[in-house]
Amino acid sequence: MRPLAEKIATGNLASFAQGFPELAQLDPSGAIVHAALVHGFGLVMLYGGIGIWVLAAISFAIFGNRRPSLRASGACP
Repeated sequence: MRPLAEKIATGNLASFAQGFPELAQLDPSGAIVHAALVHGFGLVMLYGGIGIWVLAAISFAIFGNRRPSLRASGACP
């Protein structure tokens, strides 16, 4: 399974057809393989985006939306 995943990830469909002729007969143009790769990458991007929003929400919950006070910034009135 790993060699198949490596060939698909590199996008080298010519060697894909040579290494896995039974799969190449099912999808000679490589459209299904390309669609699966695009779909998988979209899911990875969605997972990353959700992770970023969760971390931002946790950060906001911990630190809040506070403005620094004048004493904390060291400015004199």
